[in-house]
Amino acid sequence: MRFGSWRGGIAKAKNSGKADNESGAFDKECSDARRLNAYLSRMKTILVPVDFSDTTPSLIETVKKFAATFGSRVVLLFVSEPEPDFVGFEPGPMAVRQTVARDLKAEHAKVEALKASCGLPDVLALHIQGPAIEKILSVAAEQKADLIAMGSHGHGALYELLVGSVTAGVLKGAPCPVLVVPVGKPLA
Repeated sequence: MRFGSWRGGIAKAKNSGKADNESGAFDKECSDARRLNAYLSRMKTILVPVDFSDTTPSLIETVKKFAATFGSRVVLLFVSEPEPDFVGFEPGPMAVRQTVARDLKAEHAKVEALKASCGLPDVLALHIQGPAIEKILSVAAEQKADLIAMGSHGHGALYELLVGSVTAGVLKGAPCPVLVVPVGKPLA
């Protein structure tokens, strides 16, 4: 089988006497490529949960490339731990409330600085509190995310078994594809 000219991004195959099954395999590959191309052209919202760890720079570089290529809107999401619960009806000691408020303000400033550093035209930065997996999945649904891009720390199986993984939890419940970017390895 030899390839003809490229028209509209899809290669035309000309059968050069090879068996029909080779032509059928090529047609299936072209069909798969068309479906992927169609999906990617509709990738308008990318949800990017960040934790400001060593995975964040690689993740942001990869997302910037995707967003620039597909004209996607980027939703940066930082999920803070929920406030500690106290017994009784009081909101907790004043010192604890002040510390939590100071931490939330600092985290919010980091999210806004990350948004500014993206250099993309359409970036929304969200900072919410709660269980990370649950909040990431709910924001993905609310924002109608077409892709969730997350960083991976690359911990071993024992760590994952004992502590768990936010990425694994999101993979299990995601309403859309999930792109996992390993630490220090942005998309080339």
